[in-house]
Amino acid sequence: MFRKGQMSVEHLFVLMLAVMIIIPGTSLFYHFSKNSNHQVISTQITRIGNEIITNAEVLHFLGEGSRMRLTLNFPGTMTSFRIINDEISINYTSYLGHSEAVFFPDVPIEGYHGDVILKDLIMPEEYFHTGIVNLILRNEGAAVVIWEEGTETP
Repeated sequence: MFRKGQMSVEHLFVLMLAVMIIIPGTSLFYHFSKNSNHQVISTQITRIGNEIITNAEVLHFLGEGSRMRLTLNFPGTMTSFRIINDEISINYTSYLGHSEAVFFPDVPIEGYHGDVILKDLIMPEEYFHTGIVNLILRNEGAAVVIWEEGTETP
């Protein structure tokens, strides 16, 4: 009878040890996966900004009239895309909260929306969308103009 009780207690100790290993391990994995997701989103945003800047600079040096279509995938966590004072600003959210990535080209850039070329383009919320976005970049002489394909060309 004493032996059965000892086996039960030993079984409980083994079970408690397993639980003590599994719970912290699960917590570590959960935090690691959240951090990895933030890094993936941040890397996507950085790639988008750098790709736009690099291509705008190439078009600037190719000369007036140069044009390019750039297909990008805006992640679902991206909340806005703005061109302000020759800077590209991309806002996005993650588990850390709201973040902003700002990119500075070495050439003048402008946005185009509707039928107006704007020095400061803030894409209106009703037109902003995530997913596949085709941007047109064109050298207009004074600046590289950027707009989304499907709208009127300047």
